[in-house]
Parts: sequence; C-alpha cells; structure tokens
Amino acid sequence: MALEYKWTINNIKCYSNYNGLNNIVKNVAWSFSCTDTDTNKTATVSSYSEFSNPETENFIQYSDLTINNITSWIKTQFSIDNLKKELQNELSRLALPEEVLTTLPCQTNQLIEVPPIVEEVSDETPSETTEQVEEE
Repeated sequence: MALEYKWTINNIKCYSNYNGLNNIVKNVAWSFSCTDTDTNKTATVSSYSEFSNPETENFIQYSDLTINNITSWIKTQFSIDNLKKELQNELSRLALPEEVLTTLPCQTNQLIEVPPIVEEVSDETPSETTEQVEEE
C-alpha cells in the first residue's frame, strides 16, 4: 500500500496590524489528507490552529509565507504521527467490504403486519371507594 499525504490550507485569518506588524496570521483552517494510491481512496482530517502574536525578530512577512511555514506551525500543535495513524485507520475502514442489510433466507422481504392490541378504556372517572375500618 503506497500512501500519499497532502496538506491543504483552507483559510487564514489575520490581524491587519499589530505592534507595527502587518497581516499577522492568527488562525489557520487546514486539512491533512492521506490517499492510498493503490485504491485511490482518500481519508481527510480537518481542524484549525490558533497562533500567538509573533515577536518582531521571528516575523515572516505575509507575502513571504509558504505552506511549509504554516504547516511547521501546525506541527507544533498536533502530533503528525497521531494524525497519520487516524488517517490510516480511516483508510482501513474504507477498504472494508460494503455492509448490506439482509434477511434470513427463510424470511420474505415483506413486512409482517401484527394486529393492534385493542383495550377498552372508559371515559368515566373511577368512583372513589372508601372502606370503613372497624376499631376493636
């Protein structure tokens, strides 16, 4: 089984200006996919990552950002090994044969009607009965 992994950045939310820096990435919605190239089945996990405000010396200009920059930030928040294991488990589930609902051979596919149970209910309120207890 040959597996191919792929990151997708679905959207990025930025602060337009903070502490003299422009377009600071605050939140990234992302997807991480795994495709079994033998079966062409794909499993995907999606989430989002929030980031703290950068220091001026670590700041990467928005126009210079690459998917590698962003995925390296995501990898500090999520275990890639766990994500891969989750995707592989999903691919294994997708490889299982299709489940179908069936009946026993001796049964027909027709529904069997069961007659309703009819109980007579009186509209009258039950009368109160009082018992007198004789004292000895």
